[in-house]
Amino acid sequence: MSCTNGIGNNCQSIRQGTINGMGKVRVLLVALILLLSSCSWVEMQSQALPRGTHWNRETGKFTWYRGEVSLPKGYSYTVTEGVDTFTGVFLSPFRRVVVNHDIGGFAGAFAKSRKAIHFEEKTVQGARVWQATHKLETPEGPNSYLVAVTFPDSGCANFFLETRDSSDSNIIRSIAASYVPIKPVRNNDRMCGQDPHGIAK
Repeated sequence: MSCTNGIGNNCQSIRQGTINGMGKVRVLLVALILLLSSCSWVEMQSQALPRGTHWNRETGKFTWYRGEVSLPKGYSYTVTEGVDTFTGVFLSPFRRVVVNHDIGGFAGAFAKSRKAIHFEEKTVQGARVWQATHKLETPEGPNSYLVAVTFPDSGCANFFLETRDSSDSNIIRSIAASYVPIKPVRNNDRMCGQDPHGIAK
């Protein structure tokens, strides 16, 4: 059908439909560009992993040069900029739970018995595992908790989260239970390789 002066309404509808169609194409192009940019960003993040470190989002397995743990499936991972340690963040779907890691001698041990409301210690293949929950006092609102696991013989590796929901501690427990040491070395560094009760060995 051709547009003539006799059917002006039809002409206007055709023109409007063409404009709307072009708008949808633009939206799709912008979405495609954003998707490709996101993929490139993720690739850059994976390339930024230190040597000997690997993250598998499908299985949730995280490996660093001295150990291996598993996160719940569906978590994402980002390397963050640490000053003198290797740091990163794991995010649950919808970012409800944030699990941090801080690995290196200068990180110190996050899981200690001193002032902890819960503490436990065990060994896995000769490597020590410390788990602790500390209450964080806040001036206003409900109290929050720092829940952490430290692997002092695997490069002084800490995995921890801050939460107001005590059930989130199960995530740290599952990380501790999944731990597999890789060539564990007894760390005599006073900053991490010390008795969790605060007495240096």
